[in-house]
Amino acid sequence: MWAAGQGVNCGVRNLSDTIFCEVYACIVNGTGQGGIQYLKSSKEEHDPLATPDSKFENLPVPSFYEHGPIWDIDAQKKTVFRENGTVVYPWHKWQSGNNGSLIQSFDIWITFEFNAQLSPLP
Repeated sequence: MWAAGQGVNCGVRNLSDTIFCEVYACIVNGTGQGGIQYLKSSKEEHDPLATPDSKFENLPVPSFYEHGPIWDIDAQKKTVFRENGTVVYPWHKWQSGNNGSLIQSFDIWITFEFNAQLSPLP
């Protein structure tokens, strides 16, 4: 389980070292604006010192919802894997919202990780 106050970038990653898929389920979206942000393509490079936030797609995740798959999926609706067996993801992060209020609010979410080999998409 994770929590973040307003306007927090919770770390950009692409899961290049993991063999699972994951989704974030939002328990509380404190401002209603927090959610998953990701680069449009898994082929896009991320430089933490040069990649602006404007390059990220913004997908707000309301309280009691999850964001669905953001990993690469092929034409047969199967997960795409790298040569080393890890799942192909775009760079992504949880970005908490910021409504400008002086009253603090928090996003609280949980990460569900699951075996990509056992999870075909409908």
